[in-house]
Amino acid sequence: MRYIRIEDSKNGDILARPIVTSDGIVLLSEGTVLSSSYIDKIISTGIKKIFIKDNLYSQTSVDIEDFSQLKDKSINLVSNIYNKVINSETIDSEEIETVVVDILNYVKSSTAFPSKLLETIKLKDNYTYIHSINTCFLSIILGEYFNLSETEQIILGTGALLHDIGKTYIDEKILKKASKLTDDEFKLIQKHTLYGFKILNSTKGIDHASMLIALNHHEKYDGSGYPRGLKGKQIDFFSQLVTICDVYDALINVRSYKKAFKPNETYEYILSKSGTFFNTELVNAFRNCICIYPDGVGVRLSDGRLAFVLHQNKGFPERPVINIITDNTGNFTSPTTVDLMNSLNIVIDDILI
Repeated sequence: MRYIRIEDSKNGDILARPIVTSDGIVLLSEGTVLSSSYIDKIISTGIKKIFIKDNLYSQTSVDIEDFSQLKDKSINLVSNIYNKVINSETIDSEEIETVVVDILNYVKSSTAFPSKLLETIKLKDNYTYIHSINTCFLSIILGEYFNLSETEQIILGTGALLHDIGKTYIDEKILKKASKLTDDEFKLIQKHTLYGFKILNSTKGIDHASMLIALNHHEKYDGSGYPRGLKGKQIDFFSQLVTICDVYDALINVRSYKKAFKPNETYEYILSKSGTFFNTELVNAFRNCICIYPDGVGVRLSDGRLAFVLHQNKGFPERPVINIITDNTGNFTSPTTVDLMNSLNIVIDDILI
């Protein structure tokens, strides 16, 4: 599997990841053989990068089908929840819990996480849904690190999945505005935390701790966040945890008002805010859980050679196992497997995106 720019794709390439619409419908499924018309169709959606299959890197394999099905199911659920709120209909908390439990069970059983978490192609119009799902996945992964009980994980996952539900009360034109927000517009967007708490507080079966996540996920450890400027332990633990996951996923994705950070840049940003924006204990846990160079992604090394990531070294996301495929002048060579934990003179300099 390789991660390439859409303009570098060609007739005959095979999609290694599905492309889904905002309502969970598969636009192009995994295994689709690309043609000029398909490539044009992908370009028309605004997608910049795709995953294609490549026998050279067949060592990279995961239970993609189960993951894709779960993510599609989750997209449908979150989409339905948002629409119900918009239409003033009742949210079914039991339906939410069912999906959160499915995500929890997947995280517990999968050996591939989190390297496959963020690889599903995202269309512009379903960003909020997939961002909510990614935040839920990441939060549950961190919850596993802290050995949370199943009940605690369901509460955490529910809050993470619905942390942005208050945005249903915000004008979509403001949410998608490409230019800088006015002070009044920014103050309005900040109110989504209050709206989210209100929505969940009026929903039968939602735990109070889940409501607090919707309210507090923009609070910062040093007290500089919103809506209440809480500081340190004034912010509940679950909200502190979801905050890191929310920021990570938000930064690595393109938004109307910003370019996407590269995963390694986002990882370094999270580390740099340890003790200020984020709880240091949680940042250290995040470091042990996150994958900044997903399996199959192309990278440029500090000596100029190109490689693809094979798999991760847990706790050292910046030093995965790689397959080097060129010399330092760019000429292709026979693949050489190198564990960067054992080659400290080599570092990853860039991701090829």
